[in-house]
Amino acid sequence: MSEKKARSRLVVSSITGKPMEVEPAKDRVIPKRAPADRGDDSNDERLMRDVPPHWGRTR
Repeated sequence: MSEKKARSRLVVSSITGKPMEVEPAKDRVIPKRAPADRGDDSNDERLMRDVPPHWGRTR
C-alpha cells in the first residue's frame, strides 16, 4: 500500500455510483501579522477627561 493511497480516502459518487479518491484538505497557512500600531497615546488622558455630561461618569 503506497503512502499516497494511505492518505487519501475513498468516496462513492452520488451521481455515477463509482468510487473516487479524495485528497484530504491541506492545512491552511495563516500569515503572521504585524502588531497593530497604537499611535500616539498622549491625548488619551485628555480625551477621557472631556466626556460629555450626558454620557455620565464611571467613577
